[in-house]
Amino acid sequence: MALPGSAQLGMARRLLERWQWWRIEPHPEWVEPRWSEDNFMLPYAAGIPGELRLVYLFSAMPAPVIRELEPGARYRAFLWDPSTGAEHDMGVAEGDADGSWAVPQIEIRRDWLLVLERA
Repeated sequence: MALPGSAQLGMARRLLERWQWWRIEPHPEWVEPRWSEDNFMLPYAAGIPGELRLVYLFSAMPAPVIRELEPGARYRAFLWDPSTGAEHDMGVAEGDADGSWAVPQIEIRRDWLLVLERA
């Protein structure tokens, strides 16, 4: 696997600079399924509670469920392509009665960063 080039690092930096990136912390409980020591190719979740959720999705997996969304909270959801920096709108994410949101099936198989930012 090749290391990301300076262009990809610059795109990632610009994305993270939209938010107070220094406040982002790991939150594995926010996604199911999630990575484990037995399977590190499952989603990773991080973010700022009540403001931002970032979920790294690997290409060869079914769409996950986002957990613990705050009651009444609406998030703008989009997929961010780590190779081009392009954003693909996924509409609004709102939790059900359990605070869960099932991510719609993603048709293009590749690695993505799912971003939920509070609307």
